[in-house]
Amino acid sequence: MNDTIPELEQFIEPSPVQFSPNAPGWYVLGGIFLLILLIIAFLIWNNYRKNRYRRIALNWLELEEEKFFNNKEYGRLVYAGGMITKKITIFLYGNNEIASIRGSKWLAYLTKTCPSISFSSTDEQLMSDIYESNNNLKEQQVFEFIDKIKYWIKKHKKLTAKSFSILNSQFSINERIIS
Repeated sequence: MNDTIPELEQFIEPSPVQFSPNAPGWYVLGGIFLLILLIIAFLIWNNYRKNRYRRIALNWLELEEEKFFNNKEYGRLVYAGGMITKKITIFLYGNNEIASIRGSKWLAYLTKTCPSISFSSTDEQLMSDIYESNNNLKEQQVFEFIDKIKYWIKKHKKLTAKSFSILNSQFSINERIIS
């Protein structure tokens, strides 16, 4: 018993559909997408490269913190935190005059380059106490100060030439400040 219909036996299959995008728009869109990916990769790599000094400074400060906290040498740790910020600013701006700024002017300068953090009079007192022979630095104050320094290293903004010249005039960087 042959139950097939004769018309179905003669059914002709269509030719297979091509899966290649023949329209030139797809090639253009693919090229634009690839270009965007390359630009994003370049920007990420460039940002990583530019922030190398931050990673080095943070690693160095972590080592100093471990060494000086274990030995309870808080004065040396505060000094190291202050010096690393000076080194960074000299590295960024190439101006050795920055090294002469001290005390409240220095902390105001750090605050100006990273407005999201505020150094207080306690921090200023902490920095001046490290030079006294009977310094009575409290561990909690030192820890908070070092945390502020770490935050500054991570978040400070590199100033443009124009904003640097404005800071230069505000903080008298060209003058030798002894206080």
